[in-house]
Amino acid sequence: MISGREALKRLTNSLRRSAGRNPSGRITVFHRGGGSKRLQRRIDLKRSTSSLGVVERIEYDPNRSSWIASVQWIEGVLRPVRRKALPKTKAPRRWRTHSVLWAQRIRAAFLEQNKKRIFEPKHFKNGPEADERPLDEACKADRTPFTYILASHQLEAGKMVINYDWSNKPSTSFNTANKGGLQWLEEKLPWGSLTGGSWLRPGRDYADPYSNKKYILDSYFQMVGNCIPLAHIARGAWVHNIEWNPGEGAKLARAAGTKAKIVEKLENTSKCIVRLPPGVHKLLDSRCRATIGIVSNPNHGTRKLDKAGESRWLGRRPIVRGVAMNPVDHPHGGGEGRTSGGRPSVSPWGKPTKSGFKTVVRKRQN
Repeated sequence: MISGREALKRLTNSLRRSAGRNPSGRITVFHRGGGSKRLQRRIDLKRSTSSLGVVERIEYDPNRSSWIASVQWIEGVLRPVRRKALPKTKAPRRWRTHSVLWAQRIRAAFLEQNKKRIFEPKHFKNGPEADERPLDEACKADRTPFTYILASHQLEAGKMVINYDWSNKPSTSFNTANKGGLQWLEEKLPWGSLTGGSWLRPGRDYADPYSNKKYILDSYFQMVGNCIPLAHIARGAWVHNIEWNPGEGAKLARAAGTKAKIVEKLENTSKCIVRLPPGVHKLLDSRCRATIGIVSNPNHGTRKLDKAGESRWLGRRPIVRGVAMNPVDHPHGGGEGRTSGGRPSVSPWGKPTKSGFKTVVRKRQN
């Protein structure tokens, strides 16, 4: 369900639209202009934040066809906060001056500055301890970052998503090498309060529609919304938001309702074959990361506009025929009354629009 709340201010910025004009002011794309005011949302396509996160809400983004999810990353809450040690203070040097009173004033000023650096700031005295959760909303916002990600189909508020970064060391909240892997993850996280374990139902929330015939409940890599490398994804699973190069960020399968499928993994190589939405097979690096599932809002292509004003809200202007224009605007324009254009159909720049230019002259057959 889409939330009706406003977007986060720290993740939005204003964007001036060109209305189909190039830098010199000439119209290069017709039928563009107007529309409702929009704010640009900063989407995290690299998924390089903390390992664990909880979906706060699903939002509407006017700049894309799919929905977006506001994720609160909980790694900063679960692990203790490490504060940097304050630098050691140096004893003030002896001042070479003839005025003893001036030297004492300077020395007292330096001691006051060092005292501010040594003692703990005032806002740390009443704050929570290192191993405590935040008590109020203000402290919670400072210690838990929020990001926007592309929402997957069947991803709802309260569910958990995981980021897996092959280039960095495992984080403290998802350390498979030192903490015993997913067994430690189950013991560490409060699954009941985060509703992370209640939605592990086969056949509904997994990418594979036939997952109820497979024993995959022990793998958190198959949950919808998780961003993991292609090498760790099962063959035949639906994925989206795929990287073209490792660590570059998602480039493929990002439109609403689109999906790709892992066809084959080549042996003795770090390559795999992925079938993209147009049906084209691409050879990608297995270290490229992808998101499990299908992009949200799959019914975007079947929507119908109720009136012409809805197109204007989207920034689309009416399409005008060339014969209805003036001669200065189109080759078909001008004339007294209603005319047919007087020539074969051409573009505003005089190029044929139907058959194109004849490049091959065939010999006449008698």
